[in-house]
Amino acid sequence: MRGGASGCGNPWGNVRRALTAAQPRTDIDLVTRQSRTTNQARWLAWLRAPLRVPPVIGAVAAVLAAAMVALRTAVVGHGDIARFILVGSRFVVPAGRHMSVPVVNGNGYDGQFYYRLALGPLDFSPHAAGIQLDSAARFGRITYPVLAWVLAGGHATLVPWSLVAVNVLGLGALGWLGALFANQCGRSAYWGLIVPAYFGFVWSLSRDLTEIVESTLLVAGLLAVRRGRPVVAAAALSGAVLARETAMIAVGAMALSSLAERWHPRRSPALPVRPPIRLVSWLVPAAVFVGWQVAVATQVHHLPITTSGQHNIGVPFVGLARGIAHYASAFPDHASLFWFGELAVLAVVVSAAASAYTARSVLAHERVAWVLYGVLALSLASGIWLGDVGFRSLDDLYVLSCLLVLHRPPRLRASAPFIAAAWVVVVVELVRVL
Repeated sequence: MRGGASGCGNPWGNVRRALTAAQPRTDIDLVTRQSRTTNQARWLAWLRAPLRVPPVIGAVAAVLAAAMVALRTAVVGHGDIARFILVGSRFVVPAGRHMSVPVVNGNGYDGQFYYRLALGPLDFSPHAAGIQLDSAARFGRITYPVLAWVLAGGHATLVPWSLVAVNVLGLGALGWLGALFANQCGRSAYWGLIVPAYFGFVWSLSRDLTEIVESTLLVAGLLAVRRGRPVVAAAALSGAVLARETAMIAVGAMALSSLAERWHPRRSPALPVRPPIRLVSWLVPAAVFVGWQVAVATQVHHLPITTSGQHNIGVPFVGLARGIAHYASAFPDHASLFWFGELAVLAVVVSAAASAYTARSVLAHERVAWVLYGVLALSLASGIWLGDVGFRSLDDLYVLSCLLVLHRPPRLRASAPFIAAAWVVVVVELVRVL
């Protein structure tokens, strides 16, 4: 009877005890799994935490740019960073035949002219330091050479390094500003990486060009306007318009929006309260731009902007149509695949921006500037669309598109993989090709 009472001989008692014993272990397993999940979430949060800090995003962008520079210098530059300049024999004057930087046969690339200006920013002679300028328009884009000259301390031997360093620092600053803009739009800071991740900037970094400096100062100005800091906006945009004349489009858009606001102030309580665009924000950059154009004209007898317009602007759609026809006839050539791939990614970003155009958090001058940059892109001359430029001349359209896309998370998440893939592909290509 004692054995029956204890259940030792009862099979149902054994089953009952087994079930009773198993139940606590199931609860323990559940708690253990929940604990593991919680720990994983904590680790992920710990890893992501730095990526929510804008300066860290800027550092990430700068490190990626520096890594690309190191690879390009080691692989295709054979350890000589001066090869980024691509000085062409056509523009080397006899006095510069023995210059310290490498000279390639042919036309070279635009970076040679900014190298020439960085050696003497206020030297307006058509040929100096052994290099002859191709156009007076180069004098209008003085911000980048001046920054390189300052960073080099005026030492000519350091200029090849300072030209690259300015662009690396510029991409870092652009990443930081993009993160701040993302926070302004209610997004996490790491989404700001899409702004410096333009594949066109890889071309600019690889060949000492002006687009990175201009875009960085442009975004700084737009962000300062959003934050109600007109003096900072004026200073940043003044640097932008002297880096590339296309920044005047954004300044013009601000002027139009500012004047429209003064003539027809918004009184609807449903509209969000936004800081007004102060006159100083756009009037000072416009005055600086005009003043520098006149100053250069007194020296070279040409307005830089007129010379630039003759070479870069054409009939709308004609240049794009010729580019499509040209590269379609070469398909599936390597250059054709690259061209159409880059065009497709740019189209994805611009289309995403179009869907975010009506977002209430987008400011009026940002909308106007985006439209005007789109018109400019469609009006670029055939030489721009046909040249080996990696769509770098469309950097303003890309940057404004990114700023709009940051307002719409679904479009942002859909565009980011295409942007990242294009950046990686172009980096790999330019590590291999001088």
